[in-house]
Amino acid sequence: MDSRKNSLEIELNESLRRRRGELQAKIETLGEAENGEASAADDLDSRVRELRALNSSIQTLTKKSQGETSSSFSHAFA
Repeated sequence: MDSRKNSLEIELNESLRRRRGELQAKIETLGEAENGEASAADDLDSRVRELRALNSSIQTLTKKSQGETSSSFSHAFA
C-alpha cells in the first residue's frame, strides 16, 4: 500500500512539475507577444491570474491524489 501511495505521489509531483513548466512557458510567451505594449501593471495582473490558475490546478490535483490514496486505503482495509 505504501508503494502505491509513493507511486501516486511521484506521479503527481512529476505532473505538477510539467504543468508548472508549461504554464511558465505560456506566461513567458504572453510577455514576449506583448513586446512591451502592456504596462508593467497589466503584465503583473496577467501573471497573477496565471499563478492563481496554477495554484488552483495544484490544489485540485492534490485533493484528487489524496482522495485516490484514501480510496486505496479504504479498499485495502474493507
